[in-house]
Amino acid sequence: KKLLETISSHGLDREKISQITGLVYYEKQGNFVNTGTAELIKDLDNIPIPYRDSLGLKTIVHMFTSRGCPYKCTFCSSTSLWRKSIRFNSAERVVEEKIELVTKYNARHISIWDDLFSINAKRLARIQKLIDENRKYLKGVTLGVTGRTDCLTEEICRLLKEINVKRVALGLESGSNRMLTMLKGGKCSVEGHKEAIRLL
Repeated sequence: KKLLETISSHGLDREKISQITGLVYYEKQGNFVNTGTAELIKDLDNIPIPYRDSLGLKTIVHMFTSRGCPYKCTFCSSTSLWRKSIRFNSAERVVEEKIELVTKYNARHISIWDDLFSINAKRLARIQKLIDENRKYLKGVTLGVTGRTDCLTEEICRLLKEINVKRVALGLESGSNRMLTMLKGGKCSVEGHKEAIRLL
């Protein structure tokens, strides 16, 4: 946003652009420029709902409701991007966007591509309540979400069912506990994977 605002106001003014944190680029002379780490957006609700008009009507659509992940799997770049933190859109914003996807774009299935949508039971319960209150818009609309086996509980699975989740993508990674310890820091196990699948 800051880059677009700067270009809109000052054109490609190198001095102005170099003062925006979070940019990496080469100058004409071949010099590599890194302007430093940008501050994370604290309140994701301040980001407008994405413009999707050019996509036309779609029965299957995608959305994000959070950024980041509190875990540090060895193969994943998420913590490099988001600094081992997770920030959520409010439940109100999630349901507002979902209603827009259904009423404006004719969505019948929504894939939520968060790193870990199903990690926060309190937020899930609030989303479930708001979906119930807006059932006239959302009846029959299914969801696909992401999960992690050591974070799935009976309560969370119940909430996922109540908000009409039909697909949960799990990163199982391996059938070896030794490999899981290497990849996921000992937080997940083959037995835990089996239990999560049983719960789902």
